[in-house]
Amino acid sequence: MPEPGAAQQPGPEHRARDVRVELGGDVTGMTADLGGACPGSTLTRWDRTVRLVRGDGNAPPAPKAA
Repeated sequence: MPEPGAAQQPGPEHRARDVRVELGGDVTGMTADLGGACPGSTLTRWDRTVRLVRGDGNAPPAPKAA
C-alpha cells in the first residue's frame, strides 16, 4: 500500500491504466487501475471504482474488473 499522503509521481509510467467509464440514465461510474500511480509500490494492480446511482438505489451491481 502507498503511504497516506504520498504524491503521485510525474510521467506516463505513473498514470492510471485500464480506465473504464459507465454512462447511463440510472448509473454513472468510472473504474481505473491505480497500481502504476503508487510511488515505490510493489502493487501490480489497484482497482478503484466510483459509481453514482440515481433514483431509488436499486441499480445492478458494478461489473467486475477483468
